[in-house]
Amino acid sequence: MRNISRDEVVEILHTTFNFPKVDTPLGKCISLNAYDAFIFSSITGAGYLENKIFPYTPKGQMKVFQNVFENKFVTGLIENYSFRSTPLYLNLNRQYLFKGDKILVPIEFENEVELKKQLDKLTEDGDDRYLILRLETYKKGYGLEPFLEYLACKYFNDLGYITENQIPLLPTVGSPDFGGFKLYSGFELSGIELFNNGFNIVELSLLRIFNPIEAFQTFKTLPHIIVGEAKTSTTSISKQIQKYINTGLFDESVEIFPFYNSTSINSSFYLDENYKLIYNKKSKLQVDFAKQQSYLDWLKNYFKYYLLSNYSNDEFREYYRNKTNKEFNENRKLLEFIEQVSITEIIIDLKKYINYGTF
Repeated sequence: MRNISRDEVVEILHTTFNFPKVDTPLGKCISLNAYDAFIFSSITGAGYLENKIFPYTPKGQMKVFQNVFENKFVTGLIENYSFRSTPLYLNLNRQYLFKGDKILVPIEFENEVELKKQLDKLTEDGDDRYLILRLETYKKGYGLEPFLEYLACKYFNDLGYITENQIPLLPTVGSPDFGGFKLYSGFELSGIELFNNGFNIVELSLLRIFNPIEAFQTFKTLPHIIVGEAKTSTTSISKQIQKYINTGLFDESVEIFPFYNSTSINSSFYLDENYKLIYNKKSKLQVDFAKQQSYLDWLKNYFKYYLLSNYSNDEFREYYRNKTNKEFNENRKLLEFIEQVSITEIIIDLKKYINYGTF
């Protein structure tokens, strides 16, 4: 069992994803553009150093549902059927999130006093671009399971998967640390290429800020849905994963570790001695195709919330009026609208609004 050190975090991100290294008062760190930094913070909880007491992170604020199928909102992207902590609204009060490069600084510390000393040293140069990744050495695994979730999301994005961490599932089995989705051509989203490759679900809410809607491309693939669990301090993981497998929703299960686990009975994802990410895929699971189809249908609607969050509440009401010839004045109408409008329509209309300001 080994922990990931702060220097190893830097080497992993530099070696695996080609993020450049930069010098800081605390040593070599990683430079991220604003877009990558926002995704990293949303997944890992790394905090923007807007103040040293409570660094800001959007982690948790980009969520919509806790459980699959229920459509009961958690406080996050949506609250009381209105858009709340969306990137569009965050940009009104925290414009720095979406401007300029950031510097990711992993900091090892044993207690908060030690952390403060390092933050004081870091901010002596007056640079306000820092994003702090906490490595809490008093915890087993240094509290870096979210970092492993990020590595898995980023890796599988490069393989063409839509990814999410802490995915909504059933209350009886918990929230898996990782989900990867490749979706067949009948699933509308897979008929439109928004990004050069796969993407994290949070990126759907960033279209208005960064406007990457460029190409429309159809492709065909069979569905393949992965569920994963990450651990940094134990190898006891198969029991929890079996709960996910028993739902019949997933084609593959993956155990995510910072090291090779020879006892793994599922697919495995880990780091080798050269900081390279290794993915060992094992045999396909038994899927309940009727349940998986229901899950795919639910996912289709789930993604729509992230796309529609690119509008302000006033803009959405105007969009709703434009699509239905009715006023949006009842809570249930959001759920009904999601069922009625297609992903293709939403993307085409959003692209038009971004480019021309009209629906």
